[in-house]
Amino acid sequence: SEPITLQVRPRPADYGANAGDNTDADAQTWLPSWQLTLQEQWSSNPPVFRVGEPVTRTLLIEATGLEAGQLPELRMPQLSGVNLYYDQAETSTRYEGAWLVGKREQKIAIVPTRAGEITLPEISLIWWDTQSDQQRTAVLPAQTFTILPAASASAAPPATPAQSPTATNAATPPPTTSTAGPDKLLQPDTSTWLTNSLLWRWLSLLLFLLWCATLLAWWRDRHHNPQADATPSTAALSARKLRQEVLQACQANDAHATAHALLQWAGAIWPQHPPTNLGALALRWPQAAAVIRELDRAIYDANNGQSWHGNELAAVLRRGPTTTMHQTPVKAVPEDGLAPLYPQRS
Repeated sequence: SEPITLQVRPRPADYGANAGDNTDADAQTWLPSWQLTLQEQWSSNPPVFRVGEPVTRTLLIEATGLEAGQLPELRMPQLSGVNLYYDQAETSTRYEGAWLVGKREQKIAIVPTRAGEITLPEISLIWWDTQSDQQRTAVLPAQTFTILPAASASAAPPATPAQSPTATNAATPPPTTSTAGPDKLLQPDTSTWLTNSLLWRWLSLLLFLLWCATLLAWWRDRHHNPQADATPSTAALSARKLRQEVLQACQANDAHATAHALLQWAGAIWPQHPPTNLGALALRWPQAAAVIRELDRAIYDANNGQSWHGNELAAVLRRGPTTTMHQTPVKAVPEDGLAPLYPQRS
């Protein structure tokens, strides 16, 4: 076949310079795309917010000319009076003619903790329009919602209608005279007492049997899954091995191999929420953000990363997160005692 000459343009130096305060993805994440859209969906339309009840908001990014792994994570800012729970993002890449189309779908459960009004801030995403060769911003505007009180607090018991004295007197039966003797009047209702006693005995027995069944199920699961205790040490060994691969790639000054190995290692450190690109990893690891972004720029520069040197990244990595950090997954909200709405499936 005939040789083909391609002209690769560098990333603009001022890319992301005009990013506002409401830009939720890393402004340095390079997103060159023929077309990029940012949309949202709600579990109910329009969404109805009530204290203690979750409402699911889905953020959708779709970009022509980018793979799903290049699309950034989108995070809502933590708000007072609202708890946020992030589900595992769903990503996919498909072909439309000669184009790759990447898609990222992030579900967020919003659980209000108090009644009143809440404003969800604007979400914006900077990208580079390869058609017009200029920077653009995809925006979801700010929205204000009214949070209703909890259902138990808003539902009051029905009021009992007042009776007039005349109606009360009319409904009162005439007094009767008992002909039973004193011994008959003082005798307790033995049948009712026996019935209540037997009911409590049966309930106590049922609760005891349920407790025994739960204990037996726990014991069987404990003895049938001995490998569960070995998982943390296995993950730690995998993370150490991947970390060594990153250091070897840094020593070889191979920018592309270093980026690939670095994301593999980060997935072992944060297995429940692995960063999908270098921009997301820079947000996750602030101490190494500068050298990680330098690596990201080197991959897309005119020299294709050949002038990059890995000694600085290797030095930061030797001081960086330990392999034990995989035991502490990234949390979407501060610790407040609430259990996750979407627990991680095993």
